[in-house]
Amino acid sequence: FLSFKNQTYGFVKDKNFMNVKGIHSPNHQFGLLIEKSEIPYKILLTDNKNTKTEIVNDCGGGTLLSYLASTMPNVPVYWIDDQNILYAKYSQSGFTKKNIETTAIIYKINIKTKNSEIITKIDFIAPDTSNSKFLKDPGGEIIFYCEKGKFKIDLENKSAIQLEISSIQNEFSIDYNFNQ
Repeated sequence: FLSFKNQTYGFVKDKNFMNVKGIHSPNHQFGLLIEKSEIPYKILLTDNKNTKTEIVNDCGGGTLLSYLASTMPNVPVYWIDDQNILYAKYSQSGFTKKNIETTAIIYKINIKTKNSEIITKIDFIAPDTSNSKFLKDPGGEIIFYCEKGKFKIDLENKSAIQLEISSIQNEFSIDYNFNQ
């Protein structure tokens, strides 16, 4: 491993995390896979022994994509911590040639108990040319990116706040108001 902050390096002693498939949990003990063999897709949890456990049996068919998209629909997932994930289920998914809109319902799932709860809904999302995704911004906030814009996901208040402007570090910001 290499730490730029501390200017140190060392060797990884436990290589079990390399056996975990999919999107790794923060502690590298688990991974998430999207099973796309049929619609609705499923979310599978994997471990370092390659054991697969279904944690969501209907996560939709991924982001609603326009016919101009050069990728296949995917389900956005995000590890909140070692036990909880977020995923977005679209009310309509796949590819479209019409001017239809969809709703993204954002769920929180506990991987141990498989309990789920709706965090928020984002309505009137038009077809996109790329898949939506979750990322953490430099301030540590979870951001959901979709065709409609950037949304801060507030887990405590179970809401999504559309961002008009956001910090990108070093005292720079980006304005997302495209209508001016």
